Amino acid sequence: MHSRQYRSMFWPILLIGVGVVWLLYNLGMIAPVNINMILRLWPVLLIAIGLDIIFGRQSPLLGALIGLLAVAFLAALLLFGTTWGFIHSTPQVVTEQMIERTGNATSASVSLELSEFPSDIHAAAGSGTLIDAEITHYDDVELEVTPGDHKRVRLVHHTDAGQWLWSNYDPSARWDIALTGEIPLDLSIDGASGSVHADLSDLQLSSLAVDTASGSLTLTLPQSERMYTANLSSGSGSIHVTLPCNVEVHLNSGSGSQDLDVPQDCPARVEVRNGGSGSLHLSGMHKVEYGRDEDEGAWETEDFNQDGPYVHIVVEDHGSGSLNVR
Repeated sequence: MHSRQYRSMFWPILLIGVGVVWLLYNLGMIAPVNINMILRLWPVLLIAIGLDIIFGRQSPLLGALIGLLAVAFLAALLLFGTTWGFIHSTPQVVTEQMIERTGNATSASVSLELSEFPSDIHAAAGSGTLIDAEITHYDDVELEVTPGDHKRVRLVHHTDAGQWLWSNYDPSARWDIALTGEIPLDLSIDGASGSVHADLSDLQLSSLAVDTASGSLTLTLPQSERMYTANLSSGSGSIHVTLPCNVEVHLNSGSGSQDLDVPQDCPARVEVRNGGSGSLHLSGMHKVEYGRDEDEGAWETEDFNQDGPYVHIVVEDHGSGSLNVR
């Protein structure tokens, strides 16, 4: 004798309920919420699935009831979660200006943590301003300052991992950051998914560190009487760097292409310490040292010497993107 098998109605009702809730959200009948807070309650789904396994498989009516209760809980959370304090409403995109004066500082360290919005970094037009940033954001952005002769400034961007799914993204929003060209700077730029255009030609750089992710980077470095170091790390985004003489570049590349422009009348040396799968194009250079394979070693221009200004490019790790030095 075969026992009668019931098919649980839990999953069909749960899927229908989630679809209805999502439709109400798209129609504006449910206010945007922070999905990250809702995801914190994911164990509730495990509880509902466990109840369905125990009771729902025995009776379609019980499975349907468990599914309805799960959907009702989700709907109540979306409708009243903010009032109950379980979730927070999505912040609106706002624009604010953050300014820090140079004061008595004779040098400074500036750290910029960028966002998914495009960023434009350049020299400040006025005098006495260390940083003048017009920031569009919906997260928590702070300007941290440590005073002293060597002032430390950090633009911090705190991102909520789930917030972007529900945010009102503004495609016209940008970050505009002006930095002083009056005192030497140790500059650090931490890029995200937004593109970065950094014209640093009018700055005084003691050192530079740039770490990009998926956003593209267009970078112009300043001429200096003294040799300084620029550390560049790229991810999947492409980078295009215009170099002056008297700079040493340390490059760690990812899957994006890298284009480095060297001044025509400037001697140059390129060292590739760890080759990758990406192509290598070095215009006007000949190989002077050999490595483990043909893409490793050192290349120099015919007029290279270390007695005067020159460009030294050290490829610490060459990824899968093409590397072009011209």
